[in-house]
Amino acid sequence: MDPKAKIDKKPTNSGLEQGTPREEEEVDPNALDLNPDNVVDALNAFEEFRKQKAIEEALSGTTKKKNTAETEEQKAAKEKVKMRLLWEKYTTILDPQKLSVWRALDKAL
Repeated sequence: MDPKAKIDKKPTNSGLEQGTPREEEEVDPNALDLNPDNVVDALNAFEEFRKQKAIEEALSGTTKKKNTAETEEQKAAKEKVKMRLLWEKYTTILDPQKLSVWRALDKAL
């Protein structure tokens, strides 16, 4: 049985005023139950655990990093797409109305 699947119940005092029996309130098992005075200690313990785990992974040679290295062909294809988009953008800098104004000015000079 999974311990997280079990939901603890705790009594509340909400029904005592009317003389009815105590109701049971569900408690979230994932809720943080940490005294605010102990937060720094908990963070330090977590950081120490994280460092120890990284050292163990480095010593055992198992890493979870993905291979993000691109081949030269992939880099060239990306650069080609970037350049094509850049030149398409340059062709639409002037809308047709502004282009006609510039052509009229060019003819006048």
